[in-house]
Amino acid sequence: MTFRKIRKFFRSNAGIDLGTANTLIYVEGEGIVFNEPTTIALSGSGHILDIGHRACPYLGRTPEGITALRPMARGVISDFEAVTLYLKAILARVRDFSGIFAPAIVVCVPSNITRTEQRTVLDAVREAGIKKVWLMEETMAAAAGAGLLAASSPPSMVVDIGGGTTEAAVIQDMAYVASETLRAAGDEFTQAVARYVRKEHSLVIGEMAAERLKWDAGAAPGFEGEGISVDITGKDAVSGMPATFRITSGDMSSCFESILDEIVAMITNITRQLDLDTMHHIAKQGITLTGGGALLRGMESYLSRECRMKFRLVPDPLTTVISGAGRAVENIEKYRPVFIN
Repeated sequence: MTFRKIRKFFRSNAGIDLGTANTLIYVEGEGIVFNEPTTIALSGSGHILDIGHRACPYLGRTPEGITALRPMARGVISDFEAVTLYLKAILARVRDFSGIFAPAIVVCVPSNITRTEQRTVLDAVREAGIKKVWLMEETMAAAAGAGLLAASSPPSMVVDIGGGTTEAAVIQDMAYVASETLRAAGDEFTQAVARYVRKEHSLVIGEMAAERLKWDAGAAPGFEGEGISVDITGKDAVSGMPATFRITSGDMSSCFESILDEIVAMITNITRQLDLDTMHHIAKQGITLTGGGALLRGMESYLSRECRMKFRLVPDPLTTVISGAGRAVENIEKYRPVFIN
């Protein structure tokens, strides 16, 4: 047995993208082994009933004695105890991390995270049984996952539209030139859908239905693809009776405008800070677009048009951040300079 195989037997480092909407885990030498919603269902006594996909049906419709929640909000921990239980459960599911050598865990966190928020994440992961924890900002991880993070690299720009945050950063030589975080992203898109159908059709729908409608018919303003129409059923806000309406992608695009305006303003603010040489490199290469929110129909062309810059969507936006964390896991020493703790 080689030294590398012996080392893997006793210790497997891992990366965690603990997102507002989904959690992904990368295990050294194995790749992505977990990708499920950041959702947990608890009994009245605080015991875990289900996590991930199997906990989602409880959201908004829990019977008495059961609590279902998403313990992350806008990229940070909103319920410490629930996150700790969730982390213990998912780590136990994917691998026994005990052993002679303690593994290292790389956790992706929002850029510009506060010291207090950092401590909360570190405490939660350590409470789950992991003692050696490295924090890696999501834009750095996204850049690594997109193959842009290296020493002596030219400047590049990444925009990551996640579930709870939208982050933009210009990176050169594994360091920030400029970065900003906006606490508005995919979750706000979903909430905007629910508000839209209530305002326009007096129809009340739950979070899961709004999420499905966002992906089934949602589109950024100016989307030029084939028109899409979807029937949505909910509760009439006045009578309380079931009602169904047909919604088109054209109808839906207006409900995203205010959130998209904030994202465009953040990107524009960053580019205004750059010198001419840096802007030249970025304009030539294009801005890398990643994150689940980037999959909204027409997002790439909308941002290109509004920001007057070329955007390029990565092949798998949902896994770019965890892929970058995986690269760091496989080579801790190389990526040590970008860990923020």
